[in-house]
Amino acid sequence: CDIAADNSQQSWNWGIISLVMSRTTPSVYNDLPCIYTQLNSYGAMQLSYYVGYPGCQNTAVDIDDAAAKTYAVYDRFSPVSDQWQVLVRQDHFDNWDGPVDAVSLICSPPEKHMRNPVVAANSDTVLILVTTYYESAPTNRDIVCWRTVTGDIDDLELVSTVAASGETEDAPELSHIDGARYVSVFTRDGQLMASVTCDAGLTWSQPVRISAEGETVVEEYRTGRISDDAMHTIWEYADLADTYLHDAPLGCVDADTDGLCDCEDNCVETANPSQTDSDGDGHGDECDLCPGFDDFADSDGDTVPDACDNCPDDVNADQSDSDEDGIGDLCDLCTDGDDDGCGDPGFPLNDCPNDNCPDVPNPDQVDSESDNIGDLCDNCPDEYNPLQIDSDADGEGDLCDTDDDNDGILDDGDASGTAGDSPCVGGATDDCDDNCPTLANADQADSDADGIGDACDGDCCVELRGNANGDPAENLNISDITYLVDYLFGIPLGPRPPCMAEGNANGDLVGSVNISDVTYLIDYLFGIPLGPAPPACP
Repeated sequence: CDIAADNSQQSWNWGIISLVMSRTTPSVYNDLPCIYTQLNSYGAMQLSYYVGYPGCQNTAVDIDDAAAKTYAVYDRFSPVSDQWQVLVRQDHFDNWDGPVDAVSLICSPPEKHMRNPVVAANSDTVLILVTTYYESAPTNRDIVCWRTVTGDIDDLELVSTVAASGETEDAPELSHIDGARYVSVFTRDGQLMASVTCDAGLTWSQPVRISAEGETVVEEYRTGRISDDAMHTIWEYADLADTYLHDAPLGCVDADTDGLCDCEDNCVETANPSQTDSDGDGHGDECDLCPGFDDFADSDGDTVPDACDNCPDDVNADQSDSDEDGIGDLCDLCTDGDDDGCGDPGFPLNDCPNDNCPDVPNPDQVDSESDNIGDLCDNCPDEYNPLQIDSDADGEGDLCDTDDDNDGILDDGDASGTAGDSPCVGGATDDCDDNCPTLANADQADSDADGIGDACDGDCCVELRGNANGDPAENLNISDITYLVDYLFGIPLGPRPPCMAEGNANGDLVGSVNISDVTYLIDYLFGIPLGPAPPACP
C-alpha cells in the first residue's frame, strides 16, 4: 500500500490510500487494485476496487492539490497478453462521488514489461516512472517516463528515458520539487542514484550517485523515499547480516559537480562555474551547440538547434551529410558531391538530374558527343566513348589516344586513321602499326611472325583463317565480313579481331588485315564462281 495526505480541500479529507488486496473467498478477488478514502465529515469510508483487474503487485499514489485530483498506479500481470502492464486510476479529491477514470499503460512489443510504477502530480502535470525490461533479458532494466500535461490520464504518453546505462536500473521513486522540476531516485547495481528534470519529464539530467562508497543498497520496490519538500532522501542498505537506513540531502542534483544545481546550470553535463553565455540563449558557452544563435528553437526535436541543424524539419541527430553540402542526407533532394546542382548517380535521395561528371563541377553539363560523360571529365571529349577505356591510364581514352599502351609505338603507325596497316616487325617502327596496341612492348617481338606481338599473342590461328570474329562455330560466314568492315571502316572503329592471323583471310603479308581480306572472304562466300578457300593456318 501507499498513502498520500493533504487537507487542502476539507479538514476531514485527509487523503487517499492505494492498496493491493486479496480475499480468501471468492477467488476472483485476488490482488485487486483498491483505494481507501474518507467520504464525509461523519467518518463514512469507502473501499473501491476493480474486480476485472486482478494480478496487481505494487502500488503508489499522489495528490495534485492544485487540480484536486488523485492518481493511483499499479503494476499488474495480464494473463491475456502474458505481460506486466501498469494500471492508472484517477479520482476527484474534492468530490469522491465524481467521475472515475482508469487506463492501462502497455508496452510494445508484448515481450517488454513494465514494473514498479511511481507517480507525482502538480497543476495537471502528471509524471509516472516505471521500470522496463524484455522477457529475454530480465536483469537489463531501464527507467522510462510517461506524462500528461492535461491532468487527463487518457492523454498519458511515453515521453522520455530517465536511465538506460546497460546496467540494472530499478526501484524508482519520484517527487515534485516546484514548477516544472521533479526529482527521482532509483537503484543501479547496488547504488542509489538521483536524476532531476527541469522541463516536467521531457529530459532528465545525468544520474549522480547519492549512496556512500561501499554501501550496498537494497534493490527492491521503494527502497528509497523522498521527503515532501524533495530536499531529503532515505534508503535501505545492507552491511553483512544487518540492514540500515541512510539519510542524505537531495536539494541539489549537480551532475557536472561545478557547484550549480542542474536546474540552475546552463551547462548541466559540462562543468562551467562561470556560467558564461555570450549569446544569451540560455546555453553556456562551454556547451553551446550553436554559438551566436538561439539553441532553444528545435522544430524537429532531435536535440540539434534549428540554426545548426542541416535538416531542421527532419529528425537526424547524427547530422549525416555524405556530400558535405550543408544539407543532411535525410532531407537532401540532390546528393551532390561536386556541388554543381546535379545529383550524384546511385543515391536514393536524388530528386534532380543525374550529374554526368559527379566528381567535377560542371553545372552546364556539356556533353558534345552525347555519350553521357560530360566533356570536363570525358577522356575522349570529341569521340563517342561511353566505356572510357584507357589502357595506359594516361587520362586519354584509347579511342583518341594514338599510343594506347604508351610504349612509343603508335597504334596506327602511318597516321592514316585506318587500322590494319602492316604491323611493326623486328623492331621497325616507321609506317607500321603497334602489334600489341594495348600492352606495352617497345621491342615489338613477334616470335611466330603472325603480326601479333608476343606480349599479347594468345593461342591463335589454330582453327580457321578468315574467322575474323573468333566465334566458336569454326565456320566462315557473313558475320566475319561485317566484323572486318566494322574494324576497318566503322564509325567508331570496331574492335580488333581476337586473333589477327585468323582475321588475315587471304594469308598475305604476315598478320596484315586490310580491305583485301574483306574482298577475299566475299569472293569465297558469294563470288560467281566461288573464290578459293582461305589458306590453312600455319
